[in-house]
Amino acid sequence: MADYDAVPVVTDKPKKRKINGSKQDQAKKQKLSSHITGPDCKCKRLKCFETVKDSYLATLIIVTETNRRRPRLEEPKSENNNSYHYKVFLKSTNDVDPDAFAYVCFQAFLSIFGIKKGRLETIKKSLATTGLPPVDGRGKHASHPHKMSDELRQRIRDHISSFRGRKSHYSQEKTRRLYLPEELNISKMFDLFKERYPDDKLVYESYRLIFNNEFNIGFGYPRTDTCSACDQFLVKIANATKILTVDPANEALQQDVKQLKFQRDLHQRKADTFYRRKRDAKRRAKTTPHLEAFTFDYQKNLNLPNKSTNDFYYHRKLSYQSFNIHKLSTDDVFIYCYNETVARKGSDEVASFLYDHFIKNVSEEVTHLELFCDSCAGQNKNYTLIRIFDFLVHHQRRFQSIRVTFPERGHSYMECDRDMGLVNAKASASVPSDWVTIFKAARKSPAPYYVTEVRQDMVKNFSEFLRSLYKKGCPFPTRPIRDMIFDQGEGPGTVSHRESWNGILDKTSIIIPTRKNNFKRCTAAPSGLYKQRLCISAAKYKDLQVLKKFSTDQAFYDALPYDDKVPDEGHDDAEL
Repeated sequence: MADYDAVPVVTDKPKKRKINGSKQDQAKKQKLSSHITGPDCKCKRLKCFETVKDSYLATLIIVTETNRRRPRLEEPKSENNNSYHYKVFLKSTNDVDPDAFAYVCFQAFLSIFGIKKGRLETIKKSLATTGLPPVDGRGKHASHPHKMSDELRQRIRDHISSFRGRKSHYSQEKTRRLYLPEELNISKMFDLFKERYPDDKLVYESYRLIFNNEFNIGFGYPRTDTCSACDQFLVKIANATKILTVDPANEALQQDVKQLKFQRDLHQRKADTFYRRKRDAKRRAKTTPHLEAFTFDYQKNLNLPNKSTNDFYYHRKLSYQSFNIHKLSTDDVFIYCYNETVARKGSDEVASFLYDHFIKNVSEEVTHLELFCDSCAGQNKNYTLIRIFDFLVHHQRRFQSIRVTFPERGHSYMECDRDMGLVNAKASASVPSDWVTIFKAARKSPAPYYVTEVRQDMVKNFSEFLRSLYKKGCPFPTRPIRDMIFDQGEGPGTVSHRESWNGILDKTSIIIPTRKNNFKRCTAAPSGLYKQRLCISAAKYKDLQVLKKFSTDQAFYDALPYDDKVPDEGHDDAEL
């Protein structure tokens, strides 16, 4: 999905925030800390704390007429003609007097029930005048001079919904949170609202409450650098350890903690194996002329145009995509970049860029490759990539062997991520050539990035081309695979694979048996994947016509292809 195409919507599951997060809430908590009797049950059906507490306290107060008064001459006559007695019920030790109670003083009554003097005085006054406990009148009067109107509240919702965000690329099934650009925050959004509606009387706190309570929005790029499995182990161990401090003799819980720590250590050792394998490949690639090692991955999508103006946040942008290949032996970086009207981000694109790089940029003396990438099924771990690696080894015989290693889930941080960190994602860019210039200037040592602007004819339809040579579907499950090897020493179409980084390799043939004899004689070439430029939605094209005023080449945006039939949320980049 293209970046910043999603629209914020009001949700019944807003973003979870810490209780007492604002300064006002913290000050209120500190002020009331000495008067807390317990948390409010927040019962919507019975409304216990709204009606019952004052009524219960009223039953413990006895009102009588004052029997004797001793006024002094210099003091005005008191208007209070009542005396008050306070009692608390006690647990009876016999059945004769089940309603036993004891009288207490005014101050003790306040302390026992954790209430303030003003509240008790209100109850006493109501009992003296009406004989009934007071009725809570908060929010029931007709005068609300500062109440926010429904029109203003809806205007705030519409303003928040006018921003464009993006969903998490990795966690769409886990969360519905939307991410706005990292340059934004609630304070800036409030300022933008005041600029658009200067006559509305609105304070920041009201805007913030609607943002937090009715939307599920975050800021910045949704990263998943932390491993969910590690986080779960950490929480479980911490909870179990906390219980053990209270019950240290709980042997079952001790065994659970021991098992959790063992599983965590095993998981982390597996993750370290991937990084150790990559470090070893880098060391050997530096000293072995016929061996080379690469990591590859798609980088964070960038925007066209990319400006820091208010109009930028309200409109869809053109997505600018980049594919990174990092050479481990020399730290050279090769970037294939293009906008979303040129190509998508599927398996055919990855196969095309890798094939182009291996043929043009890898020395002829290199005969063995070691590749490292994440387990994204739509881009890396799929049948198209498996077939193109086998095609390079057994059909074209360009390499004697190719080995592909996948990391433990959640531990896929590689050199490609570091490369992207050097690119100034906030830099001003109005046309694709601006991003090319920014990429080339992002690093000087050991060498600038080698940037290739992708033409549409560079993207080949390898999925269709390889279909005539290989079996229709992958004969083994790819999801659990950690290691794959393609070797000329094996027969054509033989893939060695395993679900761990060590142990016995399983061997599976992916070639059609009847095609073994003429496998090497195939001289056909893959055709282009796209016949014409990809269309963006009409809504995005309309927004880009507004943003093109920030561009030095407005004709570029005028020439973008668009189609009313293309949905606003963009194309599906995953091609399995």
